[in-house]
Amino acid sequence: MNSKKKILTKVAVLFLMAMVVSCTSREQKNDAAFNRVKQEKKQTNDSAVVNDAMTFEIIKPKSVVRKEIIDERTEFKLEIAKRIQVNQNIIVEIKKSRDNGGDLSNKITELEKQNNGLSILLDEYNKDEKLKWKLFQATMNQHVDEIGIELKAITINNKK
Repeated sequence: MNSKKKILTKVAVLFLMAMVVSCTSREQKNDAAFNRVKQEKKQTNDSAVVNDAMTFEIIKPKSVVRKEIIDERTEFKLEIAKRIQVNQNIIVEIKKSRDNGGDLSNKITELEKQNNGLSILLDEYNKDEKLKWKLFQATMNQHVDEIGIELKAITINNKK
């Protein structure tokens, strides 16, 4: 009998220990099971499962590129505006590069005024007849080219 009691006691103790060890909450078990399945799917590179790299990626909306139809006048104005800006950048560089003498300083100031005047003229030009537009284009091109040529000559002379 004594051995029977010992065996029953050991079985009861083992049963109680098993109950205590296995008494984790149901949520913890579900979470652990979910994490195990998630890890297994990641390891198998299953495309149905989102991996860590995807979960932290911020999805930015794609910008819609609109192709606008640019007419001849708008295209010309954009081109001239760029050339005027190039001239302005050269003027700023020349002013920064070194202390310019009286004549050179006056020349640069005059070219800067002309360049700014062309920019204002370009902004204020209204759509008129075709003949006036062609004349406007020709004079603007000529003036911008002249300023650019003079600025390049000054830049080359400054480098020497």
